[in-house]
Amino acid sequence: MKRTLAERYERGSRTHVLDLLEDARGRNSLTSALRGTGLRPAAEPHFRPAGRGRDVTEYELEDYLGEVGPPLPALEPTWWVRHREGAARGPVWDLLAVLEPVGGGAPVARPGLLLVDAKAHASEFRPEKGMSEPEDSDRSRENARRIRKPIKEAERRLNVLNRLMVRFPTERHYHLVSRLAYACEAASRGCAAVLMLLGFTGDTTFPDHFRGGPHWQREVGAYLHGVLPLWTLDRPLPVVDGEGRERGTVRVVAPSIPAAPGYVRTRG
Repeated sequence: MKRTLAERYERGSRTHVLDLLEDARGRNSLTSALRGTGLRPAAEPHFRPAGRGRDVTEYELEDYLGEVGPPLPALEPTWWVRHREGAARGPVWDLLAVLEPVGGGAPVARPGLLLVDAKAHASEFRPEKGMSEPEDSDRSRENARRIRKPIKEAERRLNVLNRLMVRFPTERHYHLVSRLAYACEAASRGCAAVLMLLGFTGDTTFPDHFRGGPHWQREVGAYLHGVLPLWTLDRPLPVVDGEGRERGTVRVVAPSIPAAPGYVRTRG
């Protein structure tokens, strides 16, 4: 699935992601947000969305990997849900990109993949929201059962090598859990996956905006509570494949970037 946003829906974190892609300064901010991962946007980053005036479409990971191709792995269209119809889809990402090692010329042990989940105000978190109840149909119930399987697989793949005992709930925190599951799946197929929870600070068009970096860190820490230990942030967590062999890594990072003043929308 690809979601194209009309201009009137450009607001909050969606606006600020597109701001990052406007010019070199914005893209440098994104590169700085990756500092410490050893990765940066590749020379051909294949940003999706690509930016205003080019392509503002947001992608599901299945479609993105199919479009970019090797060295990134493929992800089967039915990996998350068997019956992709109506609202029965996987997450649509705020930003996806190909990453490469910092320093250039270094051998690429694993292809790098950036998955961004962006927020501009606290009510975007919605930790209380769980997986939607299936509709009264065999297809919907089968989709619900199928979704739970990769979520349980993500738990196992993270726990095996990291001395973790994470349990990903589906009755709450579904937004976060689904994105962790996708990042783990990409890593299990050989990627160095970076799941970036990106906070845009200072967007005063929202009363519950993030006032600055420390405020964002407090809010994201509370958001992760009960799902992922805070000590796992900014660490490459090895992930195993279906045979129990280490294949890739997941790194969860939570940087913040000031909202671009020239693009903050006013109400009305």
